[in-house]
Formats: sequence, structure tokens, C-alpha cells
Amino acid sequence: KGRTATNAVWLQDIWSLLPDVKAALGLRYEDWRAYGGSNFSTAPALNVSHPRISASTLSPKASLGWQISDNWTMTGSWGVAFRMPTVTELYQAITTGTTLTVPNPNLKPERVSSYELAAERRTDSGFVRLSVFEEDITNALLSQSAPLVPGSSTLFSFVQNVDRTQVRGVEFVIDQYDVLFPGLELMASLTAADARIRQDNAFAAAVGKFIPGVPKLKANAVATYRPNDELSFTLGARYADRSFGTIDNSDPISQTFQGFAGYFVVDARARYKLNENWNISLGVDNLNNDKYFLFHPFPQRTFLMEIHY
Repeated sequence: KGRTATNAVWLQDIWSLLPDVKAALGLRYEDWRAYGGSNFSTAPALNVSHPRISASTLSPKASLGWQISDNWTMTGSWGVAFRMPTVTELYQAITTGTTLTVPNPNLKPERVSSYELAAERRTDSGFVRLSVFEEDITNALLSQSAPLVPGSSTLFSFVQNVDRTQVRGVEFVIDQYDVLFPGLELMASLTAADARIRQDNAFAAAVGKFIPGVPKLKANAVATYRPNDELSFTLGARYADRSFGTIDNSDPISQTFQGFAGYFVVDARARYKLNENWNISLGVDNLNNDKYFLFHPFPQRTFLMEIHY
């Protein structure tokens, strides 16, 4: 068991540097502490109290937006953020046969530096946006294999600070009304990301590998048709290619328990508004009955009916 607490204060302001140029500046201060950490077990015997730890962080951010024309905007953004370790990450015990071992509870906060350059076109009928981004994390909190006892050849998996990870990618987003004919709305996004372990002094086999749980390609699309104010039909699709569950990408089989498979799922729904208070909807999730695993098997074709007041 254990406790964590965070107190924070932040300030943000937006300045109009020129009629078509705005700058947003912000700063966040956080004071974090972990205390009351302990592990107890009767068999195997263990009774450990952990020291109190704390961290104080400053997270600046800046964004510069340029209104190129009535429809086009260009924005560049940068920011720093921190994620503090949780009680589970700090104090989780590991059973190794008849021995109960507690990893080092002095985990450091993750430090994230994020960058984005985006161009957006907005009209009365919706918007489209294209952005490129990068996210660099030092002391990333990830589960990986390492010896519990220095010098041991036996490896166990537990949360540790990974020296540096990096994600670079591009994203396209569109949201348009009255596409092809009145009443049809289309929303879609496509994200391509290259997420890698760049430095890992504790586990060299992970360097250059993909970050667990981050697919290289992910897409979503939703089309909604509203012939009138009472009735709507929605068809959605979700796609992601396979990702890895281990930090050294040593899980090549994805279509099994603890695997992270790619998927393509289609969902459909119809909704009717009976009056101001009542509406009813019918739907099918995973209409194409894709059978895939994300650690465990996900639901196959599922029928839904809802009555809402």
C-alpha cells in the first residue's frame, strides 16, 4: 500500500502580437510526494516500509498561431509535461518462487517534451487539419525485464525508468458537414507514428524496438446521415495495425492471449427521437465480426438496443 499526492498551480495567457498572429504561453508548477509505502506478507515473509520521496517540477508551454487567410491557420506548439509514478508502479511486489521481492521504489517522474506543427483549413461546412508531431520522453515508466538483484542472470519484468523514448508521426483529421448531399456528416482521422526506444541502459535488447502498445498506423471514420431532426443513421470503422506487448518486441504472435493484434472493426447504429424526452436506438458493434486480441480477446459481433429517457 501507499499514497501519492500532487499540488499544482498554473498560469496561461494569450497575446495578440499582430492582428493575424497570436501567442499562447503557459507555465505549470507541480509539487508531488509519495509516502506511507509498505509491503507486507506472511508467506513468504516480508515487511518493508519505504521512505518518503518527492519531486517539484515546472512545465512550460508555448504556441504560436498565424491566421494566414480567412480559412487557413498555421500553428506551431511546444510543451513540457511530467507524469508521476503511481502507487502500483512504486510499490508493486514480485513473487519469485518462495521469495517476495520489492523493486526499487525510487522511480523518477517521466519528462515529456512535445512538438507539433499543424495547418488547418476551416469553413462553414467543417475543417481539415494536417499535423506533424514529435514526443520525446526521458525516464519513461515502462515494464521491462531486468535482474532484481544486481549481477544476477535471472530476469523479471517490473516497471522501471527507461532512459529515452521517441515518437514521430503525422496525423490527418477531417470533419465535414453536408458531404455529397444535405444531412451527411463525415469525420475521419489517420495517424502514422514511429514510436521507438532510443536509449535503455538496463535492457540493451530494447534499443531501437517499437514502444509497447503503439500501432504504426491507426485510422477512424464515422459517417452520420440525418434525414430529419428525429432520425439518424451512423456507420463507423476503426483500424489499427498490430503492436507489441513487450519492450523488446519478443512477442511475434499477436492473435493469442497477451498478444496485441491488428484489427478492422465496423459499427452501425440507427437512432430515433420519439419526443423531447424519449429516444430509441438499435446497433451492431463489430458488424464484420473481426476476431482479434488486445491482451485478451475483444468482443465479436454484438447487438444493442437502447431506450433512453
